[in-house]
Amino acid sequence: MTTPIVRPYQSMDYGGVVALWEDVFPNEPSWNQSNTLINLKLTVQPELFLVCLLDGQIVGTTIAGFDGVRGWVHKVGTSPAHRLWNYHWVTTQTSSTDWRKLT
Repeated sequence: MTTPIVRPYQSMDYGGVVALWEDVFPNEPSWNQSNTLINLKLTVQPELFLVCLLDGQIVGTTIAGFDGVRGWVHKVGTSPAHRLWNYHWVTTQTSSTDWRKLT
């Protein structure tokens, strides 16, 4: 089995992230649309917008934040075809490690 790679979002990930979210989060309200959410997250703590890649394909995302006291996780998404492998856990654990770096 290939080892997943978790890293911060890059502009080249846009299409893969949008495709994943459309599959995982259908019928999102207007304030949670992919382009809006991506653009907003890139203005604040963009290093906490993580993607999980497997063989070059985006199979998971986590958007996280830290306000100095509390950390939060939003938009944890994993491709339905990859959910049994717990890739959502990989991105969530990485985000919590990244929070500690902000303190």
